[in-house]
Amino acid sequence: MKRIAIIATLDTKSVEVAFARSLIEKGGHRAVLIDIGVFGEPGIAPDVTREEILRGHGVAWSEVARCGKGRRIELMAQAVAPFVARLYAQGRFDAVFAMGGIQNTLMAANAMRALPVGVPKLILSTMASGMRLFGPFVGTKDIAVMHSVADISGINMVTGNVMATAVAAIVGMAENGPGPLGAPAGTIVGVTMLGVTGGGATAAARTVRDAGFETISFHATGVGGAAMEKFIAQGTIGAALDMTLHEITGEVFGGYCSGAVGRLSAAAAAGIPQVVVPGAVDMLSCCADFGTEGFPADWQTRKKIQHNANLFHVKLNREEIERVAALIATRLNAAAGPVTVLIPARGFCEAGAPGGDLHDPEIDRSFVARLRQELKPRIKFAEVELNICQPEFGELAARELLKYFA
Repeated sequence: MKRIAIIATLDTKSVEVAFARSLIEKGGHRAVLIDIGVFGEPGIAPDVTREEILRGHGVAWSEVARCGKGRRIELMAQAVAPFVARLYAQGRFDAVFAMGGIQNTLMAANAMRALPVGVPKLILSTMASGMRLFGPFVGTKDIAVMHSVADISGINMVTGNVMATAVAAIVGMAENGPGPLGAPAGTIVGVTMLGVTGGGATAAARTVRDAGFETISFHATGVGGAAMEKFIAQGTIGAALDMTLHEITGEVFGGYCSGAVGRLSAAAAAGIPQVVVPGAVDMLSCCADFGTEGFPADWQTRKKIQHNANLFHVKLNREEIERVAALIATRLNAAAGPVTVLIPARGFCEAGAPGGDLHDPEIDRSFVARLRQELKPRIKFAEVELNICQPEFGELAARELLKYFA
């Protein structure tokens, strides 16, 4: 028997939660109802009350009841995350399910993000559609988000069918999933990549695996790098082949791949070996879904490439790329462990190679000069006459990292 937590606002979704509970119990499992309602009384009795959750955060329900809607939701979102994490650590549930609109989704997702990777997590939401951003829901965790199709308001031919499918999914995850990640058996190497750096990064990861190490690759689009930082901080990743620092450009200037704030910081603090490559630092990813408002003012006169129908890669100018170099140097200078910086002199991305749409050796040299100027002498620094996407470059980067384990 599996115990499946249902996080829901029982003051507004009691009928729907009772239906989901009946389906879970019909399958021979137990539902654990966690009430995050912040207005009326719960329509069915919870296993975990809202008062318990708030007390665990040092807040009384009477205090919350005097607040406006936004503040109530904020307080509950803050309280439920650590509370649910404690419940899981105590063995109170094996998987977690939630359903509702935007408020329930945001509060429940906040709780799910506090759980380890591998714990089954599913949200049935009215928000899983349209031009929605999933970052506020998923973050860096393995949360499945399913569209409810209709409003989750009563049981009818649509909601009943969709809810039954969602419950079947979370039950299947609970029954068949491998569970949370265990401790690593050896040193795991984290690798960052994008399509525009993939040739070298893929070769680097393969070379490290051939040497007997496990690798985990992260897509550096604003979430992947943030996930790698967390895995480093918790000790899962013990060495970094950081081949793609594009998210640092996004951190400084915004754009489609922003969101991974503080890249390079976890490895610096942990003191793990690093080989760092300025992959795709020379371009800004700009999304035209909502027009060109977030593009540089002079983007049309800059070197650029259209990556797909809505995404453009725009070359940084000299002042911009030197700002990125200075930030990278600051973070690498703080590293407690060994660091090698490896520069692909024939381009930091695929289109930066000679003849490519983003090839601009003067701007690239400005980056290299500023980085060398700012880096402390103890950091190993090397340039090679290769493009980042050449497999030979990736193999060289991997060999540099493997030297730290010789």
